[in-house]
This record gives sequence, C-alpha cells and structure tokens, in this order.
Amino acid sequence: MNRTSYIIGREEGKQEGLEEGIEKGVEQGIETGRRKGVVEFLEAQLVAKFGPLPAESLDKLRQLPDAELARLGLALLTAPALADLGL
Repeated sequence: MNRTSYIIGREEGKQEGLEEGIEKGVEQGIETGRRKGVVEFLEAQLVAKFGPLPAESLDKLRQLPDAELARLGLALLTAPALADLGL
C-alpha cells in the first residue's frame, strides 16, 4: 500500500466513524426526548388524579425504568391512591 492509499483509507475510516457517532448520538437524543415526554405525560396524569405530587414521588417517577413507566401508565387508571402505585 502506498502512502496516498493509506491516507485516503485513513480519512475514509475517520468519516465512517464520525457518521456512526452522529447516528448514535441522534438515536440517543430521540430516546431521551421520548422518555422525557412519557414522564411528563404521566406526571400530568398523576397530578390531575391525585393533586400536587410530593417531591419524593416525582423523584421516583423520574428514575423508573421504561418498563415500569408503562406499567404505571396502566395502573394509575384504577389506583385509588398514589401510595398504591409505589410512588
């Protein structure tokens, strides 16, 4: 391999790496935004049903894994009290 081919190959590799990094960053940003929207929606539903939420409940809500957020979204429909949701 001559020097020119090496330099071109290295530059192409850098470009591919940059493009992959940008793509992963965009995907992470979309996922972060989606999660934030779900948490904000659930928070609004909880406030509408139970009134202002204690800070501790908000902290717990914001730290729940995605699967728990989905469970909470269904459970809050029938829960008689905030405590019944584990918040």
